[in-house]
Amino acid sequence: MAERPDAELAKLDPDELWTQLGSRLLALPPDAYLRCLAYFMAEYRRLYHEDGLPEAYDRIVDGIVAMTAEAAAGGQPQDAAKLLDREFTELTYPGLEDGDAVQPYAGPLALELFKACGDALWELTDEAHRYDSAESIADGAADYDDPRDRLANIRVLLRFLDRVAREAEGKAPTDPDNARNDRAAANRSLDERRAVAGTLITAVAGPLTVCRAGPADLRSVLELLDTTATWLHNQGVPDWLTWPDIRDTIASSIGRGEVWLLRTAAGDVAATATLSTGDPGPGLWNEDDREVAATYLSRLAVRPDLHDQGVGAKLLDWACVHAYRHGSFFLRFVAWPRMPRLHAYLRRHGFRELWTVAGPPATSRTLFLRHAAPNDTVVRITEEPPPVLLPTQSVEVNADDVRPAQGSGPDHAHVAHQLVSEHGRPIRLVPGYRYRLRDTDEGWRLQGAKYVGWQAGDRITMADGLTLEHDCDYVLIHHDGYPCGVEIVSIQRQRT
Repeated sequence: MAERPDAELAKLDPDELWTQLGSRLLALPPDAYLRCLAYFMAEYRRLYHEDGLPEAYDRIVDGIVAMTAEAAAGGQPQDAAKLLDREFTELTYPGLEDGDAVQPYAGPLALELFKACGDALWELTDEAHRYDSAESIADGAADYDDPRDRLANIRVLLRFLDRVAREAEGKAPTDPDNARNDRAAANRSLDERRAVAGTLITAVAGPLTVCRAGPADLRSVLELLDTTATWLHNQGVPDWLTWPDIRDTIASSIGRGEVWLLRTAAGDVAATATLSTGDPGPGLWNEDDREVAATYLSRLAVRPDLHDQGVGAKLLDWACVHAYRHGSFFLRFVAWPRMPRLHAYLRRHGFRELWTVAGPPATSRTLFLRHAAPNDTVVRITEEPPPVLLPTQSVEVNADDVRPAQGSGPDHAHVAHQLVSEHGRPIRLVPGYRYRLRDTDEGWRLQGAKYVGWQAGDRITMADGLTLEHDCDYVLIHHDGYPCGVEIVSIQRQRT
């Protein structure tokens, strides 16, 4: 493949190349598809090579690459792939059992390589899975080096597209190409990247902060949404928002405290998102879905001049933490089906595509889901006060007495003497579990959750000194700070 000049590469859209790659892979016969999969895995292994990985990771990743090559050569590695898949799962999610909720991966592998290994194993364990990874296998190529370095990612995508084209024409080589390593491009400065991209990009400097939008912020929110809608229209997406009817809806959302702003260190609005626990519309989520506490994300918009710097990713990470702290198990997103770039972006940032609700173009929707998580986030929250700890007494426990959410058992629990069960005993709160205090028709109940879904819970009474508001829920979260304790988060029912 002839090397293209940077000026020509800068005119290409990596998300469009990503879409082309997925559709062309689907058009290949199975043997050619497997050869492309083997080529991609070999490239990913080279691109994401890291020194100092634990030996077990190196061995398993090398095994996946070799097994993919074996399948491409006509071998039948299904049984061996199933064994390797179990080993890979045990290594990346130790202690995970059937039915457990899978949290975002946080191990030493680059996330793109981790995803590619999972895709390859899924394809290899059963021929019925063939072509299932045709779209997602390209995720690492679209964002392999640095999300701001479009040219490096475009070169990888073009190499992958070239390999697929040669497979389709019957001209592919027996062995993968020894293509030039593009990592030197990652050393380019942001100014150089701006120059070759031909787009005015504003560098994000200083910390980003999140705060809840107030009535005075309505104009800023509408201006950002207007700017985003215009930008999308120029990208060929004309129907993202319907104006002007949406304006009254946004004002109401701000009044309910559902609209959030991400601000730069200078105080400028960089992005906005709306978070709500209300069902976004009939016919999208079924009854089982609605029974599981979730936060719904909508109207996500980032200033176009701040694109490609991770601003949206930081807001998504914060939204997942916010959802977790406010009693939700999932962060859900409803997207237009005709926005493949957004779909690819969501998949690259931890969302799983569920299904598309069919209908006319104005009413069809594609549903996405990401697990809410307690992970720390690089985004600082300006509005919320320091953690409030529920008065508790830390006591040692026998690890065999408590089955934890993951891994080995906790060595302690927290006794909350101000929360008394219907049996007259103070409540014991165990690290690794989630708890919620909810006011019901039968009085206050303490609901617990290990994975997904709040359990009915025991009826409790409050001892002297603890007063709870009846229009609020209270989420209890194990706090690993100093001192260790149980954080209590108050949630007004009409807010997220």
